[in-house]
Amino acid sequence: MMPLFLPAQSCDDTVLDFDGVNDVVQLAPSPITGNSAFTVEARFLSTATSGSTSCSGNFKRLFSFIGTGRRIEVGECGGNPSIYWASSASSQGPISFGANIRDGSCHHLAMVYTGTNLVIYLDGVSVHTVSIPGTFSPLSTFRAGQWGGGLTPNENWKGTIDEVRLWNVARTQAEIDANRTLRLTGTEPDLEAYWQMEDGIPAGNNTAIPMVNDLTGNANHGTLINFSLMPGTTSNFVCTGCNPVEVFIKDYATRTIDLQEICSGDPVHFCLALGGNIPTTNASCYDVLWEYNDGAGWTPLPAGTFSGICFPIAAGEISIDCVTSPTGSVERYYRATITTPAGCIYVSNEYLLKICCPLSPVSISLTPNTTLCEGDNVLIAVALNSPDPFVATPAGEVNILWSLPDGTTMSNSSTFNYQVNSASPPQVCFSVVVTNCAAKSVSASACITVDKQPVCGTITGMPVPANLIPDQTDPNLYYICPGDDAAVGVDMPFMDCHKNWQYSFDQLTWNPLGISNNVQNTNILPSYYWPAGATSIYYRIECLPISSPSGCIPCNSNVIEIRLLTVPLPVNILGDNQICKGDFSTLTLSGSSSNLQYTWLWNGKVVGTGTSYTATEAGCYWVEITNGCQVAETPKFCLEVCEIIPIISCPLAPNECAKLGDPITITASDSNFAEPSLSCANNAGFIYTWTWIDGNGNAQTYTGDTLTDTPPMAGTTYHLSIFDPGSGCSASNEITIIPCNF
Repeated sequence: MMPLFLPAQSCDDTVLDFDGVNDVVQLAPSPITGNSAFTVEARFLSTATSGSTSCSGNFKRLFSFIGTGRRIEVGECGGNPSIYWASSASSQGPISFGANIRDGSCHHLAMVYTGTNLVIYLDGVSVHTVSIPGTFSPLSTFRAGQWGGGLTPNENWKGTIDEVRLWNVARTQAEIDANRTLRLTGTEPDLEAYWQMEDGIPAGNNTAIPMVNDLTGNANHGTLINFSLMPGTTSNFVCTGCNPVEVFIKDYATRTIDLQEICSGDPVHFCLALGGNIPTTNASCYDVLWEYNDGAGWTPLPAGTFSGICFPIAAGEISIDCVTSPTGSVERYYRATITTPAGCIYVSNEYLLKICCPLSPVSISLTPNTTLCEGDNVLIAVALNSPDPFVATPAGEVNILWSLPDGTTMSNSSTFNYQVNSASPPQVCFSVVVTNCAAKSVSASACITVDKQPVCGTITGMPVPANLIPDQTDPNLYYICPGDDAAVGVDMPFMDCHKNWQYSFDQLTWNPLGISNNVQNTNILPSYYWPAGATSIYYRIECLPISSPSGCIPCNSNVIEIRLLTVPLPVNILGDNQICKGDFSTLTLSGSSSNLQYTWLWNGKVVGTGTSYTATEAGCYWVEITNGCQVAETPKFCLEVCEIIPIISCPLAPNECAKLGDPITITASDSNFAEPSLSCANNAGFIYTWTWIDGNGNAQTYTGDTLTDTPPMAGTTYHLSIFDPGSGCSASNEITIIPCNF
């Protein structure tokens, strides 16, 4: 399948293509009425292919006039120029004359009515003259491409038509020949209508164009009828091939592509292509006048630089003022006028060359231009910096293409504000490409760093060297002996930051230690560098953002406290300092700490550890207290063990022999017979209690140190309990007495 879209052409001169079927340009009413002299001109190219030279059903009209009973039709039959006319008095034709015009070349035809004669000029040469009886008045309509009547098959123009001119005078042969290859301005005297056919985009979509414009200011526009005007080279505006002299500008003479634009100061190569009827055998003898037009009229170019048919132009010869240029370019037309040795004059096409200002280096300014933190929302003012006025204030000839952080693009702004929402690391970047009309470009980029939010880990005391003593309840507290060294290090990792170790004595002022180490030696000693009264040093890691300064806020790790161990505070041993034999005393301390070690000594012998001791032996006890560095002792605590030794005497006089039936006396406190002893110095007086079973089997009790009783015949056992209220101790003894029966 053929594509529906055909690319447009690029050229400096366009013509109107007629499809040979029904295309026509009409002007009604016609400014030429036939009541006086007039001239019609057109430049054309025939692409018809019918083989017959007969005009019967084969008369393809280039242009025509029509009025009531009046006609003038000019065209070709089988490639031969032909004419039909009908005046108020007579008619003739169609008749053919001249050479074949289906030669693939463009031609110029002029028809001149002098009031009595019709004269046809082909390429400036008279080829047919006929005397006209009567008049052509009134003529009412002018057409290009078709006769004045209805549609007739195979009799519409097939090919291109350009430079249609209607004059209200009879132009001379010299005037016709001198101007047939030139473009007019439209302001020439006696010119009634002038169609340059430059109204559309060559081979482009021209469906919105209803007419070809009259450049005379007389508003004699030609209405386009039945033209397709769709993209393509048929029934549409197309590039011409009609100039016998064409200007070509290339960057090198051997290149096949013509330049449409250059940078100011670029070297180029100019050349003329000679065609049509221009002889080329002695082209070096031609006089060539080169001219340019920047919009203020045609100005001759320096003959020393612009000379001849083909020549190079050195760098710097073609330039424009770019320092103050608001647009950055100039559209400059070039043309050449050739005068042959025979005196023939040919004017080239007008070649449009856009001269573009070169671009200076550019840069980008970003405000604010400080490091962001991930997630930040900020409005950034973006500015393109350039010394070129046509870039600083963008002109139509400069394209500014921005690439934005979100992946989108933006065109043709030199300043704008851009909202960054939730900035993402590692950068927010802007880039720009500035392109001039010659497709030359400069670029720049600028970025704002985006830091990740620092993530803090934790630090801990290190096991090596093994001098730190962990607190039993607080994981961030350690103890150390003065003079020992230790280390703290990273426990849980830190991310997206620089680790800055710090120390402090008061947790208000933090001092730097170093960056990035995972393990940090402590600076415990010498302690005389410490502030007066300080007992602890504190460590932490400040997790600094990757960039400095940064929009991210530093985070801090946990704080490790290392506390100097001091001599343990003095404490006392608490407990009973006097016990009875066989009892015990639980000895405790008036104060204790889980971070201290306690060793119990009895009369200098180590007997236990811990914060309490169960004492059973008499003697002196004390405790050695150590924090691992220093040792302190408690005052001695002396314990007495009280022991009562009860002694019962034998029966005393007068019944020493315990005669049956006589009372006996026994004692526990008579110094002559029996006296109890006590190992304590705390005797407050003994209490004596006797118990026994009498002869009747009854239990008896007596309190006192001396007992008198008559034992039964079978005897009895006397139990003695001695209690010392001062020590709380007691003891017992017994004696069995069986009376003597003699």
